[in-house]
Amino acid sequence: MTLDWASIDSLGLKTKRKPMVFNKEWGTGDVFKWYTQLEGEGPESVLVSRLQIRNTGGKIPHRFVVAFLRGGKVVRFDRRPLTKKPGTLFAETLGAFSSRKAADQYEELEGEKLKEIDNSEREIDLKMPSSTSLLHIISACFSLSQDPQSVHYELLKYNCYFFSWSIVMIVTRHTHAVPRPEPHGMIERFNSKLDCLVEFVMDRILKALLQFVTETVSTFRAETGRKLDKGLGRRELLVWKLPIWAVNWVLGLALQFRFRFGLEETLKRKIKATINTHVRPVLEQVLEMQDTVAEGQIRRRLWINDFSEDFQALVQGSVLKVLWSAVLDTLVEGYNGIDGEQLIEHFKSHPKLRYRLKYRLSGNNVIQFTQIWNDALNAALLAARDRFRELDNMHVIPDIPEQMHEMVFDEVFNAGCSAARSAAEAVVAKTREQINSPTRDQMWQEVWDAWDRVWGLARPKCREVAIGVINEGLKEITEQATLVIMEEYHPHTRKKKIPRKKFGAQVSSYNA
Repeated sequence: MTLDWASIDSLGLKTKRKPMVFNKEWGTGDVFKWYTQLEGEGPESVLVSRLQIRNTGGKIPHRFVVAFLRGGKVVRFDRRPLTKKPGTLFAETLGAFSSRKAADQYEELEGEKLKEIDNSEREIDLKMPSSTSLLHIISACFSLSQDPQSVHYELLKYNCYFFSWSIVMIVTRHTHAVPRPEPHGMIERFNSKLDCLVEFVMDRILKALLQFVTETVSTFRAETGRKLDKGLGRRELLVWKLPIWAVNWVLGLALQFRFRFGLEETLKRKIKATINTHVRPVLEQVLEMQDTVAEGQIRRRLWINDFSEDFQALVQGSVLKVLWSAVLDTLVEGYNGIDGEQLIEHFKSHPKLRYRLKYRLSGNNVIQFTQIWNDALNAALLAARDRFRELDNMHVIPDIPEQMHEMVFDEVFNAGCSAARSAAEAVVAKTREQINSPTRDQMWQEVWDAWDRVWGLARPKCREVAIGVINEGLKEITEQATLVIMEEYHPHTRKKKIPRKKFGAQVSSYNA
């Protein structure tokens, strides 16, 4: 903002300007009484035909707003400091004191005062739509007066320049159509952000998968105690007896290996395609909604940066409906496609010696466990995805986020738990003859007996993890999609983070 000495220099002039003092409640106070008196003179007496910003000229001009009413009157709106103490105001620019309250003023111009206006420089002159009312200007001034920062006068920031341009921009936004961003450019920019978004989403999904598995293993250990020891091989027992953090580390290595086995790139491609497929129509839908809900919300915002909140709400509401489906589709199509036997065969014929040695040293018990791990997870993910599709096709999924999370998680968790057990039992049955161990069979019976109880105990933590992934993914996708939209309204935000909210005030809900 410019240095506003001109506002101080003119404080001593004798004028008929009246202070624009507002109460906390819209519609009360002297300003609204003045408006009511004008309105009583006829319908056109409060309609604005032209809106100007003028300045007094010179090296440091004083800016003010001039409104030409259709009834013939001309009204001037100014911002000045409450007192004319240049020394104090100069100290404010150096940060020595807090800002002081602004003295916003209005004045009906006539006679010599009206002629003086012609001697000032016209900075902008807008022909306003026929529905533009003086109440639009009052609404903007009221909102500035309610904002905890803009209510104060600051020499370098909230001065006459800020006041004048804020009023004109706010009124214009209320009286003119909100421009719609061009969809193609938005989609292109969103696509350019996908690589980083994919890394973020994939990282959260992998961590969630590992947490699911480790939470279940931890619960199995706690519930079965030493009942499983008799059926475990020496290597398995060694791992099973490790501290839980070490078991988690081993399981993490197994999951990482599974992803190195070609899954990582597959999953990245699938996540990218899924996000693009789901979010693109959401962006287009948000643009369509601007003509109705979104536009109404935008008009109530005081600052352009606050638009992001409205777009975030719209994008978030739409993305949440597809995010569960997107995550489940991604996991199934990324992880599925190789069963346990194929995985073991890959170990046997791996081009690297260390993997072939691992296979030969593993033994039948470890090989069986590896197949169970792989097939059970495959089956669980597939069943969860299919159950979600059934719910979606039946149109029974609630729109309220909390209810959606609760219902979807419980349904897909139950389906996944049941499918995982069936897949695990199938592997045990297929490998029983090769292992040929009665104690191993007894161990698996202990596992089946504890299965439902263990998954029931693990459910709360798994729910927390799953919903956390959905919410984090929702937040990140929403922020990126909102940023893409905001770049159309605010080009300087490109390649930056979403603009943070600067002020809390909103324009009043007045409708012309």
